[in-house]
Amino acid sequence: MKNLVSDVGGVLYSFDPSFDPRKHEAAFVKAMEYLGKAKLDLKSQLEGEREAVAEGLLQIYPHRSGVRNFLKNLTFYHGILVATSLPETTRYILRQIGIPTAGLEIFDMSDYGSKKDKEAWKKILRNYSQIDVIVEDGEKNLAAAGEAAAELGFTPRLYQAMPLLVG
Repeated sequence: MKNLVSDVGGVLYSFDPSFDPRKHEAAFVKAMEYLGKAKLDLKSQLEGEREAVAEGLLQIYPHRSGVRNFLKNLTFYHGILVATSLPETTRYILRQIGIPTAGLEIFDMSDYGSKKDKEAWKKILRNYSQIDVIVEDGEKNLAAAGEAAAELGFTPRLYQAMPLLVG
């Protein structure tokens, strides 16, 4: 089976209905302020993210075509998700937007470094014998992931939105 590596926030859902990355981040910051976690380290804030989602402080807006395409792609691709969220939060959000999590591998990039750093991506990608597709809505993040994959000997197709890969 081929491997599809994808970001989650911005590709499959957003905390902003217009899918503006700045507004998505601003909603997260506002929720952390409300929860009294704004001045805490990233891991502590990520622990508050699921609480914020469950309490409705952070609204989840599914990217309908992204979700639809991802589900169809899973017919022929193994899903590897890389988010800056705790894996249990990612699973919770995915279930909320209609994506079953069984069989998906989910990584929290904050355990490895920054998505803008190819070395952080390498720490995840080196666990696979092939990487066929990478989807990341952030241009710099996608470039770093692509460089990491290339340095590991992979030649994935790179996308900033979830494509329909199967017909």
